Amino acid sequence: FGLVLLDIWKNLYLPCFEAVYPKLAEEGVIVSDNMITPESAREAVRAYRAAVLTKPDLQTVLLPLGSGIELTIRWRPGNPKL
Repeated sequence: FGLVLLDIWKNLYLPCFEAVYPKLAEEGVIVSDNMITPESAREAVRAYRAAVLTKPDLQTVLLPLGSGIELTIRWRPGNPKL
């Protein structure tokens, strides 16, 4: 996949990430919405972010836009664009 948008129930973010990660293209992007609010979803959001951070070929940043957007990009070691 070149672009994945996660904007579903927060308890499904982690299973969806695990399903799409192996298929994510080099320089592929995952956009995850509602990462700051609602507060009731913070436990699921933390689990999702922790899983993303375990992948050495992903770069990620939380953007304080709207309800919070996590922007994650796949960069494999040796990518000449790094």
